[in-house]
Amino acid sequence: MFMKPACLVDSAAKIKAALDIPVMVVGRINDPFIADDIIYDGKADLVCMGRGLLADPELPNKAREGRFDDIRICIACNTCMQSIFRKGRIECLVNPSLGREKEMEILHAEHLRKVMVIGGGPGGLNAAGIAAMRGHNVSLYEKNSLLGGQLLIASVSSHKNEMHSLSIF
Repeated sequence: MFMKPACLVDSAAKIKAALDIPVMVVGRINDPFIADDIIYDGKADLVCMGRGLLADPELPNKAREGRFDDIRICIACNTCMQSIFRKGRIECLVNPSLGREKEMEILHAEHLRKVMVIGGGPGGLNAAGIAAMRGHNVSLYEKNSLLGGQLLIASVSSHKNEMHSLSIF
């Protein structure tokens, strides 16, 4: 979160200007529009996405199909890096099923129910969303006029404003 998106593009552009070979750029490129602009502006020949593809492995397909609102954008929280070093496995804050897709597969419920979810914070919204994906009739109740819970407060700081890209906003 502390480094700006596409933070190495200017360096890649200088390298590209000095060489006559294809140049690839990395560095917080987590948005297909940014990637497109880099190529269009001739600052690099190839764009490499790492964490952006952990957050949403289908990002390129969704972008190609024009489904930009369906893309889970990496918020550069570094959960993936920390989990590798601390737990020996990869995890992602915006893609909790990363590495556990089979274990966390969302299946349609055998018996459909009415589900009441109290609280429109991240946990409540996730519970409501998964229940709805399973086919349940979901009602979400939140005492405040905005959804998001503590993430609303957490995203106020300028270096954490990428939290606004989470689907709850």
